Amino acid sequence: LRSTWESREQATKAIPVAPNWLPTPTANKILLALKYAHKLSDITVIYGGAGLGKTLTARRYQEDNQNVWIATMTPSVISVTACLERVAYAVGVNHVPAGGARAEQAVVSRVEGSGGLIIIDEAQHLPVMCLDALRSLYDASGVGLAIMGNESVYTQLTGGSRKAHFAQLFSRIGRRERLSNPTAGDIDALLDAWEIGEKKARVLCREIGGKAGALRGLTKVLRMARLM
Repeated sequence: LRSTWESREQATKAIPVAPNWLPTPTANKILLALKYAHKLSDITVIYGGAGLGKTLTARRYQEDNQNVWIATMTPSVISVTACLERVAYAVGVNHVPAGGARAEQAVVSRVEGSGGLIIIDEAQHLPVMCLDALRSLYDASGVGLAIMGNESVYTQLTGGSRKAHFAQLFSRIGRRERLSNPTAGDIDALLDAWEIGEKKARVLCREIGGKAGALRGLTKVLRMARLM
């Protein structure tokens, strides 16, 4: 048993740790969009493919700034009440009152006047009614709001024709940051952090980074290669 435990411990230590957040060109675009919403108490939408560093960059911004809260949405958040409860927990409301209206008031009381920023991550999981509830929360609290997710987030916000219940939310968006594929600078920064200098390896890694999964997928490949 001891030898098994020791072998497992050695194997765990041998697993390469991915570099922490890197100031890539795409990450800097995300930071600027978050700063815009934060400092101007406005709404920004950051949307694009997976694996481009939205979540890691949001966490970095939170570490470097006061009164920044991140509420991560999941497929289980399918109602306005569930959405507002998730936000309430994120901003530090320890005992969230039952009901959407009470949860909203608890959040407003907690963040109003703070000059803060609420970041909604994985917002593609939210139905339109929840996005509209976030708009109402923004109106009531006066703090910045950043909505992050994949391409479908922006589609929901525009609603195709931008009419009816979409109009109130869409008209309040002050900045839109669309992220497509990782740039060459993004991939090179990651390869430099992993100390990948061999020319053929870098060419192959650039191809991998351009596929679905982007920088996240490339990081997994690099971890496996380093472990092997």
